[in-house]
Amino acid sequence: MEPEAREALISGLRSSDEEQRRQAMVSLKADLTEDDLQWLEIPLSDESWRVRKEAIEGLSGLNPTPELISHLVPLMDPSREVTLRNSIVEALEGMGPDAAVLISGHLSIDQPDVRKFLVDILGNIADPSVIPDLVRMLDDPKDNIRAATAESLASIGDSASSRALIGALEGADNWVAFSILSALARLEDTEALPIFFRYLDNRLLANPAIHGIGRIGSLDEGSRLLEILPSMPRGAAKAVFLAAGLICRRALVEGVQEGLESFSGKVASAADIQIVEFMADQLAVSDNLENKQGYLAALSMIGGQRALEAGLSMVEDESMEWDVNMALYRFAERDSSVLTVLLENQDELVRRRALQVLALLGDTDLLQDIYPMLKDESGHVRKDAAQAVSILGDSDSIDPLLDLLPDEYRDVSEAAAEALVRLGIKYSASLSKKIVPLLPESQPEIKALLIRVLGQVDVSGHLKLFLGALHDAEPVVRAAAVGGLKRTSDLSAASAVINSLADESPAVRVEAAMALEILKSPGAAEPLRAALFDQDPWVRSAAVSALSVHPDMEPDDLSDLMLGDDLMIKTSVVEALGQRGSEGHENVMDILEDAFKKEVVEIRRSICRVLGKVPGERSLALLLQATRDDDASVRIFAAHSLVDNEDEGTLQTLMDMAESDSDRTVRDTIRSLMESRNPDAF
Repeated sequence: MEPEAREALISGLRSSDEEQRRQAMVSLKADLTEDDLQWLEIPLSDESWRVRKEAIEGLSGLNPTPELISHLVPLMDPSREVTLRNSIVEALEGMGPDAAVLISGHLSIDQPDVRKFLVDILGNIADPSVIPDLVRMLDDPKDNIRAATAESLASIGDSASSRALIGALEGADNWVAFSILSALARLEDTEALPIFFRYLDNRLLANPAIHGIGRIGSLDEGSRLLEILPSMPRGAAKAVFLAAGLICRRALVEGVQEGLESFSGKVASAADIQIVEFMADQLAVSDNLENKQGYLAALSMIGGQRALEAGLSMVEDESMEWDVNMALYRFAERDSSVLTVLLENQDELVRRRALQVLALLGDTDLLQDIYPMLKDESGHVRKDAAQAVSILGDSDSIDPLLDLLPDEYRDVSEAAAEALVRLGIKYSASLSKKIVPLLPESQPEIKALLIRVLGQVDVSGHLKLFLGALHDAEPVVRAAAVGGLKRTSDLSAASAVINSLADESPAVRVEAAMALEILKSPGAAEPLRAALFDQDPWVRSAAVSALSVHPDMEPDDLSDLMLGDDLMIKTSVVEALGQRGSEGHENVMDILEDAFKKEVVEIRRSICRVLGKVPGERSLALLLQATRDDDASVRIFAAHSLVDNEDEGTLQTLMDMAESDSDRTVRDTIRSLMESRNPDAF
């Protein structure tokens, strides 16, 4: 940008027009430097959040340096304008882990308020490398900073700080101790369990201690907590039931059964109607997902109409789907009629949840309650009913499902077909006996569904039927027949599938190519090569996928398929070459290296992806070359394939990229990849 134009934009930041100021900042933020910090305070303090947003994004995009951080930290002094301070906090957080260590170097600053801001910022960045610096802040002379430090350590989430937090409880006042206990609960370190029990007799600190037991404790610790319940004040007693719910839910998630029923009985015995009402009310108003999950789990242990109503009030909350289903399951374990009544509920979601849970109960006597739901006014309910019948049904369930195939909604018909396949595997003879007579008179779509079902259950027993269907007037029927024939090794079937590559319908030709990918029939290679020139791109893509796994095709043959501009074909070839390379074919790398030099970004990304499966020095060398590619996305794909490599040089390359790659997205991605595989990498 020309200096004159830049100066004009900077002057525009003082305009009385908000949009002019915002647009000026939009133009300026793309090439900011540390030299711009003097005038940048203007938009960072702007009365308009839209202007501040652009300035914050520009500032947070700068590469953090000691000089930059040293300039920004003093701007958070309480004597400065509050809007500027808040903008600086947001910008520092936006700089992420690259700035964390530099920020932690200022934790000894004299101003307590600034130290508090810095501690909060480090907690929001959540970079584990600053844990030792934050641990030292647990000795800060200011109570609010010690409390904030505990919260930040919990936000980072590394249990390595637990021991320091436990030590900081010694001599801490109730305010700081409350924050430390809450932090220990969030860190979920079982070493803190004895500490939590020690604070149960402290009226001010009992609640975070109880919550910690709920987050960490086993069924045994939950039972111990219930034994102390009668001596607790009412507020702490309410917290005990939430903790019990959290313990119960964790046991269910982990599949722990031993002791669960006994524990549930203790919770139910200890509860009264006021506790149930309290938890139902909290379930309705809480915006904390973990608490909602705990309250519902506790209510499911207690049971009763009020608890059931509370659970049903959550059916529209997608984040609670598993919890609602599990609660309904536990209600139904005690009395399945609780759920069969819900099949008549006016709320479609309630009927669906009831069906899903009834299927899990595994009681075939419930089928008589489920069959009517196949005719429910809601297509979603009919689909769920079909899935429930597929789980619980027997040979008598085939007819009700056949009646559902003509449903007005495609996904309901598909669900009925899938259910028939599932039952047909167990009752093959019964299914065939009912389907075959229906075929001549069925509409094309239904006929195709019936053939698909039969094709997944018993093709060989009806080979003549399938071969005949290849000559049906309707393409959808022919496609279904071809799809079925891929499940037989009969030579006449393979020949018929090859012939279907010349069908007038693209859908049939696609199905034929997909079938040949499985059949790998001798003599299919040349017809598949001819299909590469098909007018339909999906036929071409399916043909190249089939060719890529065909035993008559060598890697050199596959390289010919890289000619042309069809990215779908080229991607399929690259995938095939990767598979051949993983199987030890030596000349694969010649083709991939040549393609990497010549091809577009999309293909280079695909090559990087498959190289992770190809052993050898040449594969590693090409991936390392890809880490220097001009395109950032190619470098990221290369890193994905390299991250599990144990070679020291490779690890150092990735470390260098994480620190110095020109693209911030690349740096962040590689850092995340390496930390997920090796938390001590940084």
